[in-house]
Amino acid sequence: MILVGVLLLAMIGLGVWLHKGHLEIIAPSEVIVRAGQDLRVPVSSLRPGKGKLFRIEGQEDDPVRVFVQRQDNGRMVVAFAACRRCQQTGRPSRVVDGQLTCGYCGEPTPILAEGAPLPKEKDCTPLPVQFRIDGDSVVVIAADIQAGRPLFARSQN
Repeated sequence: MILVGVLLLAMIGLGVWLHKGHLEIIAPSEVIVRAGQDLRVPVSSLRPGKGKLFRIEGQEDDPVRVFVQRQDNGRMVVAFAACRRCQQTGRPSRVVDGQLTCGYCGEPTPILAEGAPLPKEKDCTPLPVQFRIDGDSVVVIAADIQAGRPLFARSQN
C-alpha cells in the first residue's frame, strides 16, 4: 500500500515537473500550407494571447515556419518562427502556452512592439513578417514568406 502511494506521488511530481519545465510530450501541431500561396488566417481562429505556427512547405525547399499571434490587446503579430541566435542548433522554435519559444534556450521570444527596430545583435527576437488585415483574415503575401526562406535553410544548421 505504501509502495502504491509513493508511486502515485512520484507520478504527480513528474507531471508537475514536466509542466513547469515546459517540456512537451506531444508538441502542438503546425498548420501546413503549400508554398507559393498567400497565408490567410481568420482572426476569429486566434484566441487573444495565443499564437499558432504555420509550416509553409515547398516541393524542394526546406519548410518555412511562420508564427501568427493575436495579442491580449487585439494587436496582431506575424513573425518567422526562427531564432536568429539559436537557429543553427537544428531545434526549431515552438509554441508553448500560446507563446513562441526558442527551440534551443527554451525561453519565450520577445515580440517587438509595432514600429520598434530589430536589435542589431543576434538574439531570440524573431524577424517580423509584413502582413495586412483583409476583412476578417490576416494575410501574408507568398513573396514575403519566401523572403524568410534563408532562415530555415538546412545548410545553416
